[in-house]
Amino acid sequence: MDLTGLKVGDYVAIPNRNSHYNKLAITHSLKQIERVTGTQLVCGTYRIRRSDGHVIGETYRYAVIATPELIRENIEQTKTRDRWYAATRRCTPIEDALAKRKLTVEQMEKLADLYESFKTT
Repeated sequence: MDLTGLKVGDYVAIPNRNSHYNKLAITHSLKQIERVTGTQLVCGTYRIRRSDGHVIGETYRYAVIATPELIRENIEQTKTRDRWYAATRRCTPIEDALAKRKLTVEQMEKLADLYESFKTT
């Protein structure tokens, strides 16, 4: 993709590796252009060739212009990932209570019923 029209302050999106394997992965990293040379864009530690968008020093990674749709998708993926990790942190005390056998029989039955309700849907 031709990136010659971009200037300092614009954003590019660089695809993340292995994002198709993980449902919580963010598909692109959004990087702001800090410096423009005759042949390259500099975005933090990334250098991108302006003529074709190739990320220099990487294999088969090409930057694209960050469109509003891509930015919106990135924000949604970040929110989903953050919600997942927040929920995981909230479950840690439950795991500890199960491991140390701190729950009563009634609490264990309620937990088992809740788990079963999610399993069938």
